[in-house]
Amino acid sequence: MITFQISNASGTNFAYPQVKLIPLNPLPSGMSLNTINPDWAVFASSWNMGDSSQVEIYYDINSAIAPNYTVDLLLSATNFMPLSIDSCVFTDTIRINLNPIGTASFDPLEDITMNIYPNPATDFISVQFDNDVQEYWLDVYTMQGELLRSIFIQSSLQLDVSSWPNGMYVMRNRGGMISRKLMIQH
Repeated sequence: MITFQISNASGTNFAYPQVKLIPLNPLPSGMSLNTINPDWAVFASSWNMGDSSQVEIYYDINSAIAPNYTVDLLLSATNFMPLSIDSCVFTDTIRINLNPIGTASFDPLEDITMNIYPNPATDFISVQFDNDVQEYWLDVYTMQGELLRSIFIQSSLQLDVSSWPNGMYVMRNRGGMISRKLMIQH
């Protein structure tokens, strides 16, 4: 179970609010969303302005999770009877260590800066790293958490995005330490 607190700072009251977590990188092998509630989790009968509520999202785990396995998740919220005015996807991601072991060690990727421009983009984007990164993989996800493509980068890259549908995408390095959002507007 993943548990967290959520507060209603929207200025709107909700009846039977519900949330879901959208993985931005793969869940570990053997971990899946509980089939009792396969998509949305209702967390209160009412969620009025200023209320804080605990949210519980259940997962089935059928095998051991690797030590210090982290997963990044997007939080989406809506009413039980979805109305477009009430639906939202929060802009920040949630990073969870599913099996914390020992103490964290220094990871040199934490000091790397990735720039994507132009953003919003129409036809092409450039991806550039400010540090001495020579090469690694960059994964591109839709806002629904689907892997769109994996790209091998050697310090910089120009990418044709003219065929990508309008919308928001998340670009992150394979280890998940660096992520940026990209808006496509044709």
